[in-house]
Amino acid sequence: QNLPQILNIIYRDKITHFIAVPTMLQLIDSLGDAAPDTFENEHFKVIISTAGYLYPNLWKRFEDRFHVMIVNVYGLTETVCESLYCGPSEDTRKIGTIGKPVDCECRIVDEGGKEVPAGETGEIWIKGEHIMNGYFEMPDETAEVLNKDGWCKTGDLGKIDADGFYHIVGRKKNVIIVGGI
Repeated sequence: QNLPQILNIIYRDKITHFIAVPTMLQLIDSLGDAAPDTFENEHFKVIISTAGYLYPNLWKRFEDRFHVMIVNVYGLTETVCESLYCGPSEDTRKIGTIGKPVDCECRIVDEGGKEVPAGETGEIWIKGEHIMNGYFEMPDETAEVLNKDGWCKTGDLGKIDADGFYHIVGRKKNVIIVGGI
């Protein structure tokens, strides 16, 4: 019920950037052609998709329907902000990926922490100035996530393609959070 109001505000108030999770994009897409010009004004620049896997078919359909670019980004609470960006320029964009690292290092490693070749699946590790120092008063949990060399173990499984773009392929372990626990 509020979705049409949100879309109207984006158009009416000349919003330039819209940050959304993939579920929100799916809901907007489900409206079909009810609001095709929402993002078509001289002020609007880009949609930023974050906090979940953006399915390639939704991504392409949404961009085609609404004539807008989606920049897909990847980060964690432990990275404070995003680490990989898919867009906004064409050379940093490939639908179906989480893009390439920006201002950080990224690698895909096996169970032993050894980097795997392009195309092979492993855990995504990130290293950079934006990585947390540790969990508050939780040294054991911190040691599980941050190694001695400063690499953050994301728990996400991924691979790098021949063009250097990172793909999410699953989770190393799934955790369900209910009521903050």
